[in-house]
Amino acid sequence: MKQYDLDRLRLFKCFDETVKTYFDFLKQKQYMFCKIREGHIVYSSLMVNIEIYYERISFEIYLEITLKKQNISCSIDEIIKSQHFLQWKRVYTSATTEKTICKSVSEIAEILQSIGSKYIDGDIEAFRIVQTKKNAEHNVLLLKKRLSDAEKRATLSWRNKDYAEVIKAYNPIYEYLTPTQRRKLEYCIREQSTNNPS
Repeated sequence: MKQYDLDRLRLFKCFDETVKTYFDFLKQKQYMFCKIREGHIVYSSLMVNIEIYYERISFEIYLEITLKKQNISCSIDEIIKSQHFLQWKRVYTSATTEKTICKSVSEIAEILQSIGSKYIDGDIEAFRIVQTKKNAEHNVLLLKKRLSDAEKRATLSWRNKDYAEVIKAYNPIYEYLTPTQRRKLEYCIREQSTNNPS
């Protein structure tokens, strides 16, 4: 085995042992320990799975908690956001040493114990709050993409003096247009009606 492989194996073993140590509190909550593979540990109760990962490429450590029956999942960061506990805001760094593995795992365990009891206990309302927030963020991203695509299309069409295409790009997103974009749209509509009178 190469030294690199031995070092990785040592880090994954360190991760596994560290998780067992810091997440031992879950046994008191009727969770069973299950190791899927090196760097992937699951604690499971009747209602909830808690998965702790040591990412094999970036060496980042993640926690995901899933309400089994409803199949609703959230990460530790989504729990933090939903609870508005900004003092717990994590900055992902690669855990490439035993010391940084220990620090990351202990931090995640502390956060879960401090603000994650509803999730550990399988409180469906807590999971739904996170799911609603995730859906809203997703919708915002989709809208931003739609607006960006429309603006690119309108800008190119404006340069080419293709006013009909500017109208097609801007009309569906009229309520989101800036004052400048609305003036462009109005100009294009006037030009179209002047050039194509009914």
